Amino acid sequence: MREKSPLLDNQKIRFKAALNHFKSMVLQGFHIANDPQTNALLHEDMKGLIADRTWQSWFAPQPPVPHLSRIRRLDQYVAQIKKCGDVKRTKSICPEFRDGYFCELVHGGLMPQLLTPTEASEPIHTLMRRAQEYQPISPLHLHFDAIDAAGWHQDFGGLPWSVVAAIASDRILQLLDDRWSPRSGEVYGGLSSDFSLKWAKADESRREEIRRSQANISPVLFELQMRRGASPDWQRLGVSSDIPYEHVYKLLFALAADPAFLVEDRLQAWFLDLATSALAMHALAWTDRYNTMALGMPPELQYWVAFHEIFFNPDIAEIDYRSIAYVMECWPADWSEGSATVLVNARKSYSDLLGDLGLEPSDICAGLLKTRDQRPLIFN
Repeated sequence: MREKSPLLDNQKIRFKAALNHFKSMVLQGFHIANDPQTNALLHEDMKGLIADRTWQSWFAPQPPVPHLSRIRRLDQYVAQIKKCGDVKRTKSICPEFRDGYFCELVHGGLMPQLLTPTEASEPIHTLMRRAQEYQPISPLHLHFDAIDAAGWHQDFGGLPWSVVAAIASDRILQLLDDRWSPRSGEVYGGLSSDFSLKWAKADESRREEIRRSQANISPVLFELQMRRGASPDWQRLGVSSDIPYEHVYKLLFALAADPAFLVEDRLQAWFLDLATSALAMHALAWTDRYNTMALGMPPELQYWVAFHEIFFNPDIAEIDYRSIAYVMECWPADWSEGSATVLVNARKSYSDLLGDLGLEPSDICAGLLKTRDQRPLIFN
């Protein structure tokens, strides 16, 4: 009997996350994870899109994943909210939202794109091309791509499982590097500038002082300072501008050495990509596990142990802080007590996100653990 695809179990997790994510957008602060809240949604006039009984059945313990056409109705409803122009309501919709957001979250992703049947004589080249063509809608979509990659353990089209997982995880690390590279990272330009953060926190008297200090600066330059983006202290981080994209997880971890940088929207952009890099790194490392995850504590294993404690250990009372400190000691950054605080904030932010999505750390790591079980480390 043919083993079912690992993507089927992951799709159930994606579906649960999508439902809760949708409900969080619509109900904002009234959202209760994993509760259909049918009455509240009926008040939002969902009735014409999804029947009450259908909606409630989606929150059953083991619901079947609906067809794409049903999921598309979630996209349609959020699009209606955006179109109505209500500033208060649209504020709860993530800025990356576009048509197909929820459809892609449930039925799409990197792995399904890679694993579309092919008759190519050299399927490896087809998979590599497909990987390079893939662009996620949002960092959350990329996070679920990393969950899929970490949970992949089956051969495909004559290719070993390890080749498939390596192609997927390598692409995820590339995409993270596109966002955070010291040379050309695209994320920095969209983050709040130091000046804008200072302005946002200032009361009116402090803002008047800032205006006086900027008296000789034109309104155009004032606006430029507000929108100039952000940049960490690379020298303090000990990060080379030529750091390989495969080591983007090290770069993201090193950002914790600049606590002043990781605040507000910068923290929110960073913590999820850090967790994504952890899963992608593990996915790639496990394909070469005898060199990267075995005896002698190779760097990949050191980082994975630290990442597990930061994000995936469900019991905060049992976190092994020594493993995190060990990674810090092995990286030439100017660490401080603030660095530990930033990592605590990253854990809390990730835990809050999972809670909002109705998920647990065990949901995130289920596929990864299945891969470790199906493709174990065995020493004779």
